[in-house]
This record gives sequence, C-alpha cells and structure tokens, in this order.
Amino acid sequence: MSSLQSLFVTARQRVSGRPYLWVFIVLLLWTLIVRLPFLHVIHDDEAFYSVVASRWLNGEPPYIASYDIKAPGIFAILAGFQVLFGAHLIVIKAVEMLTTLWGAFGLFRLVAHASSRRLALLVAALYPLYSLFLMGVSSPTQLIEAAFTIEAFAQIGRVEGEVYRKHLIALALAALMMGGAVMVKQTAAFTALGLFGWVAWHSWRQRDFKSLALFCVMGAVPTIAFGLYFAAIGHFRDAFDTVVLTALDRSQVDMSEKPDTLHLGFLLRLWHFPAFYKPMLVITVGALLAVMRLPRLKTALSSSFIHLIIIWYVTAVAGILVNQSLVIWYGFTLVPPTLILFCAVLYHGIGFKAQWRVIGIGLYLLAAVIQPFVVEGYTLFNPGPFGPPDYRGNVRAAESLKANGLKPGDNLLVTGRGHYVYLMAGALPKAKYFNAMHLMCTFPTPDKDPLAVAFSTQPDFLVVSDRGFFMGCRLPEREAAITDELARHYRAVSRVSGDWDNFTIYRRKP
Repeated sequence: MSSLQSLFVTARQRVSGRPYLWVFIVLLLWTLIVRLPFLHVIHDDEAFYSVVASRWLNGEPPYIASYDIKAPGIFAILAGFQVLFGAHLIVIKAVEMLTTLWGAFGLFRLVAHASSRRLALLVAALYPLYSLFLMGVSSPTQLIEAAFTIEAFAQIGRVEGEVYRKHLIALALAALMMGGAVMVKQTAAFTALGLFGWVAWHSWRQRDFKSLALFCVMGAVPTIAFGLYFAAIGHFRDAFDTVVLTALDRSQVDMSEKPDTLHLGFLLRLWHFPAFYKPMLVITVGALLAVMRLPRLKTALSSSFIHLIIIWYVTAVAGILVNQSLVIWYGFTLVPPTLILFCAVLYHGIGFKAQWRVIGIGLYLLAAVIQPFVVEGYTLFNPGPFGPPDYRGNVRAAESLKANGLKPGDNLLVTGRGHYVYLMAGALPKAKYFNAMHLMCTFPTPDKDPLAVAFSTQPDFLVVSDRGFFMGCRLPEREAAITDELARHYRAVSRVSGDWDNFTIYRRKP
C-alpha cells in the first residue's frame, strides 16, 4: 500500500511540475481516440488538395498546372508532409489529427492564461469531438485554418501583463499565425481584420504604435512569401488573379441546388444561417447565455478576454455570410469561440448550488457531447450519398485501373466522385481542371468550358462514378458532353462497386 501511495505522490509531483506537458500528452491520446475510428471517412476535397500538392512537387505549381481558388497554404503544407512521407491517405489523416491536436492545445493555453486550467481543459477536451462535425472529419483546410487562428488568439492572450520584449514576441507570433490562416483560407481575413482592430485599439490607448506596426508587418509575411515565390517563377499574375479576383467572384456565385431567383441575397443567407447550428445547438445556446450574462462573467474573466472572444465569433460569422452560397462546413470557424463561451458560462455564469454544481456541469457537458452525434451522426456512420464517401469503391476502382493496364505516368481523369483513385492508383491527371465541381458546375474559371479543356488532354483512362447520384450544381450540358465523349473516344473495360457507389473504368480507344 505504501508503494502505491509513493507512486501516486511521485506521479502527482511530476504532473504538477510540468502541467502543460501532461495536458499535451492527454490531448494527444484523446485526439487519437476520437479521430482514429474515422480514418476511412474520406472526401474528394482531401484527395484533390493532395493531388495538387503532388503535382507541385513534380514541378507543376498550383493555379498554372492545377486550377483552384484556394490560397496556396493548404497545398504547401500538404506538399511539405508529402515530400517526407509520400502522398497517402494516412499522411492526410495525420495532418488532420496533428492540426486538431494543435487546435485543442492552443485552446487550452488561451483559456488557461485567462482563467483556470480546469476550464481550459473542458474547452480543449470538447474540441476534438466537435472537430468531427461540419465536415471536420475529412477537411484539412478548415482544421489547419482553425489551428492557425487558435494559435493567433493564444498568442494575443499572452500579450497583456508581459514585459515589453515578450509582449512584442507574442504579438509578432499572433500576426504570423493569423497571416498563415489567411493563406490557408481567404475568409480568415475577416478574423484577421478583427484581431487587427483589437490590437489597434490597445495600441492607441497605450500610445504604442510600434506594436501595431509589428503586427501589420508580421501578418503580411506569409502573403509576401508566397507572392515572391510565384513572382520568381513568373506566375504572380496567375496566382493573384485566381486567389484574389476569382475567389471574390466565386464567393458571389450562387451554386446551391435551389438558386436565389428572387434576389433576396443577404436576407436569404440570414434565413439559412441557423442551419450551421444544427450540430452545435447546445454550445450555441450556452454562448448566447454567456453574452446575456457578461457582467457575471466579467467577475471571473477579464473584460479584454471576453471582448476578444466575441470579436472572434462576430468576424467568423462575417466570413461565412460574405459567401452567396452557404454550405454547412463553413460553420466550422464558429466552433472554437463558441466552445469557449459555452464552457465559460457553464463554469462561471450559472449559479449552481454547491451540492449540484458537479452534477449540473456534468449533465450540460453530456448534452453538449451527445447532441451533435444525434443530429449529424449519419454523416459519420451511414454509408450513402449523404454520408461518408465510398472508400471501398475508391480502392476497387484503383485496383481495376491497374488490372486494366494503367501505368505510372498515364493520364487519368476522374469526372465525378472518386478523387482518391488518383492517389491509390499512383497516376495523376494532366488536365488543368480535374475537380468535379470545376468540371461540372457553374464555377468561375479562366476557360469557358473546363470540361472540354480537360478532355483535350486526351486522358488514357476515365473513371466515372454512378451517374444516378450527382451534385445539385451540375450542368446538364456537361453531363451530355461526358456521354458524347465516352461514346466517341472510350470503351468501358470494367465496372466495380463499393458499399453504395459504383465506378465505371473507361480506356481510350486506339
């Protein structure tokens, strides 16, 4: 018994001596527990980003060889991992887990600096669970953007009360992280602008314009670095036009299944906005309660911290509403600030009686954990066109391609679902356009008919997913063009089925 007590005391001393290290280890294990069961949940966007990164490593940079309007950060990060570990499903999933862990640990540090470690641990522990929803289970873009943004706020949270040198270092890191978030997803610029306003206000009050200047310079570093790269390879204008001008055009294109024929615009977006709260209804109610009980919260948390989190939330909302077509995964940017406000009001804003405090907090947390699984569990567990993409079908399509003579270096084009086939078959497209949305929808592209441009490269093989399931934004004339191209130049060599999808393999006629 004494040896067990000694072991317990030793463990407790080590934990108390390095609390942040142990929290990091706990969050690492928790993130693995939460996300490992969903390694098979893949999305075509994941594969698309990886293919763009692979082509970049082969000397074919984004925007020139591979068209997309995403900022270059996502491709650069994946390329960095792929140059070390290769282009595999597990590499992309590892990136998603690492950024989820980074986000959770960043939330812990942010809240722990402003309040107690217990409250911080509540927020950090909920984040990996909520990272599964709003397509976070299979979307590296929003997970990476969130990690950069959380780190920016974690660094800003350290600014007050530090000696001036550390104050400047934290401010510079915050700006650098926020600039990184913008280079992953352009709409993070709204949050960056809100953070700039917060820094500008405090700099003006303290007459410390050196801090403000440093924040502006460091925030621009990621953008300048990518700009210099594309200028050095002679394609700055291509990158600028795509990432800035075309991205602005895309934000104002209505690609929904039921277009806004009444031209209600912003009002219609506000009407649809509550849909984002479906998987986070409980924590959103808590965030609203936190705003209603600000005076009570300010007795436990600094006004500066609470205002900072509200700025985060409001600017995230602005980044969503700027888009003409709202899709559910845009709401992921609301998760971190909502979790902070929910846990803050739960811990400091509700007057639990002493004997009911632990039970009350536990029941609210249980509701916060269960509710998203009840509302959106089908997107994780139920195979079908509205659930996880067909992983088994992707694998079989890749195997069939190899069996029918696909060789490394052959020109492959996937016209619908199944972008992972590129990676699994070890063949990349030669077309500039190979994302299904670019090929099949009214997507702003430099070429009027991207599908025709893709077919002009004369792919050796085509992979066509079950045409009974299609994107709501697809154009009938593009479907007809595929039918015509298949009839004139291709022959079907194989048809494979997965759990719910099927794929037909076509080979170009001699």
